[in-house]
Amino acid sequence: MWEIIIAPKVKKRLAKTPVKLRERILTAIYELRNNPFDRDFKPVYGTSFWRLRVGDWRILFRTDRKEKILYAVFAGPRGNVYKG
Repeated sequence: MWEIIIAPKVKKRLAKTPVKLRERILTAIYELRNNPFDRDFKPVYGTSFWRLRVGDWRILFRTDRKEKILYAVFAGPRGNVYKG
């Protein structure tokens, strides 16, 4: 089972989103615990990030395969999240 660590700025961003969307995003994030590579979890071309798509939102992760840890480092609408 993978450990999920959500960065403080992601938590802050999610706190400002509508409740239904926030719940949907958090559910999708925590579903990655069993096997993240079975879902819509793909590498971001040209970077070391992986992304999870939830509707129009994207959550970017760094992965540590050796320790089985996923770090959620950015979250936001599709157009904004890739700008950093």
